Amino acid sequence: MAWLPHKCHPLLPSSSFWDQLRLNFNVRAAIANNEHWNQGIFLHPLEQDIIKPTWSFQTRKNFTLGRHAAHLALKELGNDSFPVLKSNSGHPIFPYNIKGSISHKDNRAICAVSNSPNIKAIGIDLELMNEPLTQDHAKLFFHPLELCNYEETLEKYHSLQVIFSLKEAIFKSLPAKIQHHTEFKDIKVSEYDNNPNEYLGYELLGNIITSVYVFSEAP
Repeated sequence: MAWLPHKCHPLLPSSSFWDQLRLNFNVRAAIANNEHWNQGIFLHPLEQDIIKPTWSFQTRKNFTLGRHAAHLALKELGNDSFPVLKSNSGHPIFPYNIKGSISHKDNRAICAVSNSPNIKAIGIDLELMNEPLTQDHAKLFFHPLELCNYEETLEKYHSLQVIFSLKEAIFKSLPAKIQHHTEFKDIKVSEYDNNPNEYLGYELLGNIITSVYVFSEAP
């Protein structure tokens, strides 16, 4: 069957969290889940070529849901006819002048995109609240100053999963060459507070954490 731009109704995040991203950064987002999978998803031929015969069923499903979410989000920008390819480092390659990020978890994928010329990077992450982390885990990804103020940091961000997810969103926004030299312990989430050119936030819906980081330059 020939590939066509996606026409099924997207699942669009709707809350004050996403309203702020739309208003301030022209960020659009969409979700793809088992409902879309069961209806059938047709990838662009160039996206289909990315899938390797050695991939497991779940890896293929995650990739397909992620690309479907990407096209649904791009459709909100009026630009869903181009493939979302994959770089050698594994980063999604969006159409020209569009910044974006994809995340998937538990048979659910989400993509955030923006065509604003001021947006320089976007990172998005999905995590599950029912995958508990302990203080021993925190030692692996907390910044030294966050460990020194462990209780204060935990109280501010409510759970270790939220802090991990926020750091993942920031990390995913970085270029591959910087990621190679960056660890989660290098990232201190409180440094992103009160900066008008950056947004770091999260939404908790049921047991799913969605974290988003946006970096922009003032016009």
